[in-house]
Amino acid sequence: MQSDDLSVKERAVLFALLGEAREVTNPQLAECAGFRLDGKERRKLNGLKLVESRRAGRTYAHELTDAGWHWCAEELSA
Repeated sequence: MQSDDLSVKERAVLFALLGEAREVTNPQLAECAGFRLDGKERRKLNGLKLVESRRAGRTYAHELTDAGWHWCAEELSA
């Protein structure tokens, strides 16, 4: 998988996490961005090492990795 093949939602998740600059749970992500990161999108971003996710009770918590920060910086400078 390449990070060039990201969907609009996957890109939006990366920028939402960039804006929060901290670990964000799915309910918090839904509140600030209007959607959650789950299923195939979560597995894809985790597989690309752009986002780290962990179980936080009954939900997931997500945070940008260093590679995720780099991806966002490259995307914004393009």
